[in-house]
Amino acid sequence: MHGGMDNLSSIKAVINLWPTRAAFAQDMCSVNRALPVTVHQAHKWAEKGAIPANRHQSLIRAAALHGFPVTAELIVRLHDSPSHSDPDTREDAA
Repeated sequence: MHGGMDNLSSIKAVINLWPTRAAFAQDMCSVNRALPVTVHQAHKWAEKGAIPANRHQSLIRAAALHGFPVTAELIVRLHDSPSHSDPDTREDAA
């Protein structure tokens, strides 16, 4: 395991549970061949701190293959965090 399971405070940290972006992409593909994931996509998602909603189910299933504690609740919380949202679109923006 590459990332620490106790510190899942970002989407990047979730993706970092896998030893490489290639391993992450491979697991995502293995659980849902209809929605393949490339290494490039894995890098972009980690960089942006967001995974498209249509990939969340695959993420949960891929994480379960390794016993990683990734749940729908965690994914929603991480996507709803202030660090993920655009400062110009947040309700508390001036």
